[in-house]
Amino acid sequence: MPVTSNPTGAKITKKVAFLVIQKRNGEQIIGELIAVKKSGLLLNISGMDGEVEINDIRQIKIEKKSQAGRGAINGLIVAGAEL
Repeated sequence: MPVTSNPTGAKITKKVAFLVIQKRNGEQIIGELIAVKKSGLLLNISGMDGEVEINDIRQIKIEKKSQAGRGAINGLIVAGAEL
């Protein structure tokens, strides 16, 4: 797990969510979740940042669970379903 530090010097372990995204066009993307935006998901894909638009996503699978990431993804899926 990635480890970061805070101003007090204590180490903080970040939970990481790895996603497998199936796009509507059949393409599969595997990446580390960086952020959830209204328009889609920002991922680290093979060391480079990339965005997958919500309208292009058919299915999301979480490979390594992160509670924060899971809640954000569920919220995005619900929001996208309402569009």
